[in-house]
Amino acid sequence: MEVALPSSRQHIRPLRSRKDILAVADLIEICFADHMDFDGREYIRYLRRFAVPDEGLTGKLLEPFQVPVRGLVWEEDGQIIGNLSLISFNRQGKRYTLIANVATHPAYRRRGIARLLTENALQQIRERGEPEAWLHVREDNPAAIHLYQSLGFEEQCRRTSWLWEPHYGFLPKVSNDKIRVLHRQASDWPLQSRWLDEIYPPEISWNLSLDKNRLKPNFWKDLWHWLNGGEALHLSAYRNDLLAGVISWQPTSAYADILWLAADCQHEEEIIAVLLPAAGRRLRNGRPLAVNYPAQRAIEGFRRAGFQPHVTLIWMRIQFS
Repeated sequence: MEVALPSSRQHIRPLRSRKDILAVADLIEICFADHMDFDGREYIRYLRRFAVPDEGLTGKLLEPFQVPVRGLVWEEDGQIIGNLSLISFNRQGKRYTLIANVATHPAYRRRGIARLLTENALQQIRERGEPEAWLHVREDNPAAIHLYQSLGFEEQCRRTSWLWEPHYGFLPKVSNDKIRVLHRQASDWPLQSRWLDEIYPPEISWNLSLDKNRLKPNFWKDLWHWLNGGEALHLSAYRNDLLAGVISWQPTSAYADILWLAADCQHEEEIIAVLLPAAGRRLRNGRPLAVNYPAQRAIEGFRRAGFQPHVTLIWMRIQFS
């Protein structure tokens, strides 16, 4: 016997207070416990830190304007049992909205709550005049994939996050007589830039922390960085004396530092196997390393380099007519 679902108008409202934030943090932790990684747990801690109220007059006056995330919640009997976050990005004059953290408490599932939250979010995005909306879903979550497809979302790509962590052991030294690894030269940039655009195209780079201007060679910028004790790493791989790949390191405050990989697709397997461990060994900072790459590409190369697949996400988009 199916449970009759009351009108969503009675239960869906905007997320709007510190009290909401604490309940949402608890809900996300419950719903994603099986897959939550270090950055996910840090996000939960961030929400809970914010949820501690400022009891002063200023804190009370500013509270309605200080909620760190936007979104919708489903509330029943005074409890938040459903959530959907809306994250906005502005890149190169274009606005993007990402739907995230769609969660329903396990005791209330199979009642259509996630569908109704998503439909309401899409209506809001459409009414703001935006032409599209995006979301990410794990490829091992067929129920969610089916839900989003039924709402009109279409798959755009699949991306795998590859990870190396210190407890995996030392990065291997992969030898290849055809490949030499050297410090990047300024003359390598045109090919690196072109490969970056192929591997991280504009239709997805808006949701990545890739900033090509930061990676572009610049003598004065690099000198200032060095004089201030900073560290930069850009390595090029030459195959039979022809440039075949470049890797650039980006330190982060997240769990893992990022390696931006740009390689000739014809030789990416062998380039990745040599270039990734070479970069990791030169860094020697004990930090985990992550690479975002198109799914199902260069799998053997990443494994030979000592990296393991962390998660594969399907990027989905819906366009409004």
